Amino acid sequence: MPTIVLHLEPISHGVCPAAGSCAALCLNKAGNPVYLNNKLSRRQKRSMAFVSHRNAFLELVVIEAARNVAKGYKGVRLNGTSDIAWEREQVMISQETSDYVMSLSGRYIQPGAYSVVVAMLRLGLLPYDYTKRIDRDFDTARYLGYHLTLSWGGKHDGVIFDVAERHGLNVAAPVYGIKKSAKLPDTITHNGKVYNTIDGDITDWRRDDNKDGVNIVALRLKRTPGQTEALARRFCIA
Repeated sequence: MPTIVLHLEPISHGVCPAAGSCAALCLNKAGNPVYLNNKLSRRQKRSMAFVSHRNAFLELVVIEAARNVAKGYKGVRLNGTSDIAWEREQVMISQETSDYVMSLSGRYIQPGAYSVVVAMLRLGLLPYDYTKRIDRDFDTARYLGYHLTLSWGGKHDGVIFDVAERHGLNVAAPVYGIKKSAKLPDTITHNGKVYNTIDGDITDWRRDDNKDGVNIVALRLKRTPGQTEALARRFCIA
C-alpha cells in the first residue's frame, strides 16, 4: 500500500517518550550515509516546528498529505521516527488552508479544529502507526479508525503484552540472528506463552494483519551505526 511517512527527530524534543533499549539502535540514523546529515537536519527542524509552532506545522502536514493524496498515496504513518499520540493532537484548519487542500487533492476539509487523525481521514488516507507508549488513547484511536501496533524495545516491555491483550493489539518486535533471506520463526515464546508471528518485513502496512488474538509482528534486526551484539540482544525479543 503506497504510504506517506512523517519523520521527526525522536529524542531531543521529547517526541519519543517511551524509548528504551531501542534508542541505541534507532533507525533514525540508518540508511545511506551520503544523505544522513541532510536527513537528520530536516527531522530536527520539523521537530522544532512541532514544539514551537505547532498549529502552523500541523497545517503544513495536512497540506503535504493532500499533495501526496493527489499522487495516489493511500496510507499514512505520522510516527515514522517518533511516538506522538496523534489521536490527541488537534489542528486548526484555516480557510486558506482548506481552499489550498481542495485545490491540491479535490478533498474538502471545512475550516475548524480537527484531530490530526481525522484530518488525514478527511483526505481519504488510512492512518496507522507503531507505538511503545502504554498511555495512548487506544479506544479513541480504534473509534477514529487509527490502527496501532504496539512495539517492543521501550520503557514498558514488562507490561506491553498485558496492554496488547487488553486492547486486542499485535506487538512488533525484532528477532536476533535472522538473515534477510531466512524465514522467521512461525511462533515465538515469551514469558511462557506461545505467540504466532507475522513477517513484518514483507510490508510495514499493519492494518490488514491477523487480529485473531495477540500476534508478534516479527522483524529481522536491521544494521544501525554503533550496533554491538550486546545492544542487539538487549533490544530483541528472541
